[in-house]
Amino acid sequence: PLQAIGVASDITLQKHHEELLRLQSEFARLAGEAADRDALYDVIMAMALALPDLDSGGLYLREAGGGYRLIRHRGLSADFVSAIGYLSPDSPQVRLVEHGEQQCACRRASPACTHPEMLRQPAVVAEGILSLVVLPILRNARPIACLNLASKHLDMLDPVALAGMQTLARQFGMALQHHLDAEETVHQ
Repeated sequence: PLQAIGVASDITLQKHHEELLRLQSEFARLAGEAADRDALYDVIMAMALALPDLDSGGLYLREAGGGYRLIRHRGLSADFVSAIGYLSPDSPQVRLVEHGEQQCACRRASPACTHPEMLRQPAVVAEGILSLVVLPILRNARPIACLNLASKHLDMLDPVALAGMQTLARQFGMALQHHLDAEETVHQ
C-alpha cells in the first residue's frame, strides 16, 4: 500500500506541473488576444478557476481610495457577492492584500495555510468555503488587484497547487501591467 501511495503522489505532482504549464501557455495566448482590460479580466478569472482544486472566486480591483471592488466572480451565491462586493481600505481583508503576498486559509491545518481566521468570517462560513487563497496582483511591487479563490469541496489545498497559483498571479500582474502601460502611453 505504501508504494501505491508514493506512486500516486508522484503522478499527482507531475499532473499539477503539467496543468500549470498548460495554463501558463493558454494564458499567454489568450492575454495576447485580449483587446482591452475587460477582456483581460475575463481571461484572468477563467485561468484562475481552471486551476485544480478551485471551484469559485472573484477578481477585485484596487480603487483610488485604497478599497477593492469585486469586478468578476464565479461560483459564488448572490448573498455572498453582496456581502463581499466592496472591501474597505481599513478592512482585515485589504490589510492582507496590501502585504503583497499570497495568503491561504484551509479548514484542515497545513503549513501553507497560515490565516485560518479568513474562514471564520460569517459570510465565508455561510458560503460553505473550506479553503481560501488571497492572491495579490502586483504592478511595480504594489497591489493593483486581487484574486480571492476558493474551494467548497476541499478542506486543504495542495502546496504544489498553491505554488502554481503564485506563478500564475505573477503572469497576471505582468499582463495587467502591459495593458496599463499601453493605456498610459496612449493618454500621454
